[in-house]
Amino acid sequence: MHGLLIAVLVGIGLLRAATLGVIPLLDRSEARYAEIGRVMVETDNWLTPQLEVGTPFWGKPPLHFWATALSLQAFGASGFAARLASLLGALAVLFVTQRVARRLHGAFVASLACLVLASSALFYTLAAQVSLDLTLTACTTGALGAFFLANLEPHAKVARRLHWLGFLALGAGLLAKGPVVIALWAGTLVLTSLALRDLRWLRGVPWVTGIAIAAVVGVPWYLAAERSTPGFLDYFLVHENFLRFLVSDYGDRYGHGHTLPYGMIWGFALLALLPWSPAILVFSWRGWRAGALARLHGDPARAFLCAWSVAPLLFFTASRSVVVTYVLPALPPIAVLLADALVLQKPAAALSEPAAAARRASRFGLLTGAGLVLIGVALGAAVLSRRLAVPGSTLALLGALLALCAAGLWRSARDARPLALVVVTALCLPFVDAGGRVLLSREIGAQASTRELCASVDALARERRCELEFFGEVPASAHFYLSARAEGIEENLARLRTLKVAPECRLVALRPRDLQRLATGALQGFHPLRDFGGYVLYGNAAAGPHVPGDSGAE
Repeated sequence: MHGLLIAVLVGIGLLRAATLGVIPLLDRSEARYAEIGRVMVETDNWLTPQLEVGTPFWGKPPLHFWATALSLQAFGASGFAARLASLLGALAVLFVTQRVARRLHGAFVASLACLVLASSALFYTLAAQVSLDLTLTACTTGALGAFFLANLEPHAKVARRLHWLGFLALGAGLLAKGPVVIALWAGTLVLTSLALRDLRWLRGVPWVTGIAIAAVVGVPWYLAAERSTPGFLDYFLVHENFLRFLVSDYGDRYGHGHTLPYGMIWGFALLALLPWSPAILVFSWRGWRAGALARLHGDPARAFLCAWSVAPLLFFTASRSVVVTYVLPALPPIAVLLADALVLQKPAAALSEPAAAARRASRFGLLTGAGLVLIGVALGAAVLSRRLAVPGSTLALLGALLALCAAGLWRSARDARPLALVVVTALCLPFVDAGGRVLLSREIGAQASTRELCASVDALARERRCELEFFGEVPASAHFYLSARAEGIEENLARLRTLKVAPECRLVALRPRDLQRLATGALQGFHPLRDFGGYVLYGNAAAGPHVPGDSGAE
């Protein structure tokens, strides 16, 4: 059975890696973060992240951008290379989770915990996105995981080294997303102390040398960044951290704040943990009724895991400016706790009536979670098919994949095999995600990226030395895929008139809503080359009648 878990876990990892570059980089955050890494390589400026050459990006520290830049440098500018840093961050989180669970419950529970974590909706999705949150979570998991292992280590020298590793990860967290890593780390220690009603467990921590390690790793870059671009510390620490936590209108330079109800982070946690969240609710309710919370003071390891699980959620409960990715640091300890609860179920023949009721409740939770995933994907595909021209054959294949997953769930539940049901539940999301990416990549890319448009422009540039301008702001994905060779004309009609009479090949990309707003005749002298969904590409007379390799305008 343990071999089966490992095989399934490896299969999920390979599936994630194989589909890493299927979907193009999506506007706007994902493509923007990838472009920052590309500019870092282009300018060889590894100190200051830049949105474009000469424009510093003060919104985030550089750790993830460094990793992205190294990947792009090694493998070239592609979606796969841009997302590789997130996948490696996910593997780092899984490694620490495995070490924590193995130390506490053995190898089988460790593999099961990794399976739960790897197949949870938010974790699995972010492993294939350019996202700073997995880098942050790798740091928080490393810091708290090392702290956890150090407190279980009987040898003082080994424990001290583990603590130092934890402080090293804490310093890296400062470079991943800033002071929030300290809040999540310290919050876990405070909650653990409250649960244990004791502070003596903190006596063995090398606080002086540990804090020095964290400071040496994390602080110098902040000082150098402020020296390079004065004003960075004020904006990042005050606006991006303190004010962002308190108010939605915090002066965001790179987007807009979020105004959601207080406590929305708990709802996000249920979504992030699908398909496991209903089972977690079942076990949590049964544990609450059995008095598990009152017994935490006698179980330091479980108290630490519970504190680690709820610290991020409690911290962000007081903020209305939250997004679902803020849940991510809580997922590793939750996966360990759920894996332990799943393993504690006894074989059917040995079940008493209360235990049999627990088994039925667990099965209900797993089926409900997997069912919600399948229903959500089906509804999403239905909405997408109404907005876009999705071929009927594509929808039929996606429907067949959903039916296959549903049949697997029904079969494993009917045969009353708990491990089989856990495995099928874990496989539902990766299978459906892979199928959706392969089957719908063209439709998703047309609406949320410019990769295909940029490939056509590259072909025209090689053949006719064309230049591209966007009517309005240049999307970040175009900057990435064209290596910043696109310009924006800021909805300037006079510039349009100049381009259409230019003797050189000139291209203009317009969104469908731009076409509706333009006056009749504004595009006279241009002809449509191709409709890419999110943008329509127009060319002047020198651009020729169509895109190379294309039969004409669609």
